[in-house]
Amino acid sequence: MNDLTLPAADHKEYRTIALIKRLVTEQGIVHWRKYAFAFTLMAVSAGCTAFSAYLIGDVVNEGYSGKNLTTIFILGGITFWIAVPIAFVIGVLFYIFELVIVVTIQAFIFAALTAIYIGSAIEPAH
Repeated sequence: MNDLTLPAADHKEYRTIALIKRLVTEQGIVHWRKYAFAFTLMAVSAGCTAFSAYLIGDVVNEGYSGKNLTTIFILGGITFWIAVPIAFVIGVLFYIFELVIVVTIQAFIFAALTAIYIGSAIEPAH
């Protein structure tokens, strides 16, 4: 048996705790500002999600626990009139991104490959 065999997957060097410790010691010290910024953004995102749930909690409780059908219809209407325009705008932005970036890159690559093919077909070999 040669010495180039890999250790088993359950080797202590490849367990989760060892990998996290190695990640923190090798990369965490170097990139701590980026990690702090990422964790701050995650905390802000979690806070915004929790705050929106807190704001709408009374409406949901009144509608479903209090069996108030009018509140359920109002909540559905508000959700519809807010979510649909936002989803439409996001869809249009993704379409523009695809149109501008993807199609342009595809056209550029097609033109470059066509030029290479035509150039090699016309130019005699050396």
